[in-house]
Order: sequence, then structure tokens, then C-alpha cells
Amino acid sequence: MLTSSELDSLPPGLVWLAWGGFVLGGYLCVLNFRIFLAWLMHRLRKDPEDSYRHVSAIPILGSLIVALMLRTLGSIPEAMVIGIVLIVIDMGGIHWGIAGIGVHLLHQLLKKLR
Repeated sequence: MLTSSELDSLPPGLVWLAWGGFVLGGYLCVLNFRIFLAWLMHRLRKDPEDSYRHVSAIPILGSLIVALMLRTLGSIPEAMVIGIVLIVIDMGGIHWGIAGIGVHLLHQLLKKLR
């Protein structure tokens, strides 16, 4: 992570590029969260499962881009807080994929024990 003085010494074009990447990654994180909310509403309405057709086309990129841009912009406290929130809500992130695999394995194990 760059310190404040290192960030100030960067050319303005690179800082703007980092902010652009941060916004793009944030948009992808919010888009993945919105797709998750649509799926959740679909399940709560008890619609047939095969009628749901929305899947994220770029599941891992949002969290990855935000995390990489935080390496540059992490010395800004607001950017760090917003970045962490975006990474956490990104339901297409690798951390949620690993958690989903763990939950699935736990369900399979419990099913075998019954």
C-alpha cells in the first residue's frame, strides 16, 4: 500500500487511473450484489427454480479490481472503508465462492450422517 506522500508523488494520470479502476471494480461488486438480491427475491416468491436465468458473467473481477486498486489508494481512509464494504458485498467474489463450497460440503456431510 502506498503511503500518503508516495501517493502525492505519483503522476495525476496514474491516480485518476487508479480511481477509475476502483469505480469500475465497485460497479461490478454492486452489480453482483444486485444479481444476488434478484435471486433471493426469486426464491422468496417461491418461483420455479428453472425460471431464474440471471448469472454474473464476470464473478471474480469486481473484488479483484477493488483489492488491487486499494494497493494504491489504501492510504485514503474513506477509500479503504468503501473498498472493504464493496469486497464484502460482492457475492461473486472468491471469498463467497469458497464459503459456498464449504456450506455445500457441510450439507452433503450432514445428509450422509442422517
